[in-house]
Amino acid sequence: MVAQRWVCVFGKFLKKNFACAVCVVYAPNSQRDRLELWNTLREFRQQLTSPLLLMGDFNEVVLIEERRNASQLTTGMTEFRDLIQDMQMFDLPINQQFTWMRDNAASRLDRMMVTREFIENSSTCQ
Repeated sequence: MVAQRWVCVFGKFLKKNFACAVCVVYAPNSQRDRLELWNTLREFRQQLTSPLLLMGDFNEVVLIEERRNASQLTTGMTEFRDLIQDMQMFDLPINQQFTWMRDNAASRLDRMMVTREFIENSSTCQ
């Protein structure tokens, strides 16, 4: 499945017969356009019956600490946090604080998130 800002592949880990969806996102810079993408992803998730891995550049952070020199929660942060909760995704930890840097600016824009079903099923895949 291909959409304007994301691509999704449906496949199966053959060894354990684990079917899943893997989607890659490249979110726009505009908050309004991101919110439109978030709503599209919500609709997709509601229709999806497979475990899901969602990864990519979301162009937004969840926590103030994920943006250097940020001092307050923004509407965009709240909307992104709501998306993650609405889709019932788990944000996987990474080994670095920021994934994007330019001059003095730095943010964690890149993420990998999974559904509970993905964690439960993939843990048996070796």
